[in-house]
Amino acid sequence: MGACGAACAFLANSRGRNPIGWFVGGGLTFGAGIVAVFVLSDLKKQQAMQQRLSDEASRVQEGLEEQRRAAYARHPDSQGPTHEEGSLNASATESPDSELHMHYQDSNWFHDNQGQCHGPMPFETLHLTWLSESINGKTLVWRKGMDVWVAIEDLDGMTTALDG
Repeated sequence: MGACGAACAFLANSRGRNPIGWFVGGGLTFGAGIVAVFVLSDLKKQQAMQQRLSDEASRVQEGLEEQRRAAYARHPDSQGPTHEEGSLNASATESPDSELHMHYQDSNWFHDNQGQCHGPMPFETLHLTWLSESINGKTLVWRKGMDVWVAIEDLDGMTTALDG
């Protein structure tokens, strides 16, 4: 009984399982515990595979971020809009008396949808996209004359214009 328990505990430990529980189980079930340890999957291998997949997902995400930045850099406007998380500030919004603020509807717009730039599009198309709830107040938008991408909710009167 003790030998079966010890063998079961050794095998269980080598496969990432709790050796104490398997010692008791192997001792009580004699040889059946050893067979059970071999039938169960190797937790150490599963954890190593999960770590490799997580690392690969991180590398893919970093690559997508680089591609997104490169796509914004190739934007059709000569200055090319860019936006980085955390780079938006109050100076990025347009002043209420600016010509651009007063004419949201006279501009062609770009919007960011999960890292992909869409546009240029007339305000009416942006309005329909807003009404279909494909974009929201957190969606970043840009148009010629703006220095950086700005969340819709951060542009004075923009949500009102889109709701109208």
